[in-house]
Amino acid sequence: QVEYENAGCSACHANAAIGAPVLGDKVAWDNIVKNGIDKVYYNGINGINAMPPKGGADISDEKFKQIIDYMINSSK
Repeated sequence: QVEYENAGCSACHANAAIGAPVLGDKVAWDNIVKNGIDKVYYNGINGINAMPPKGGADISDEKFKQIIDYMINSSK
């Protein structure tokens, strides 16, 4: 997805060494999604651990949620 790349998400979510759940890692994303999608959205929008709010991207909440959905759906 273009937005995934353009928003800079791949900088962390394509590199397992950084510690973010990597795109395509079914187990990692299953563990995140088990708390519910609203919690996933909340943590991403507000920031969690080393991730700043929206990963530092200047995009709408709606666009950000679409990118999260893309990452989850690509990791099943």
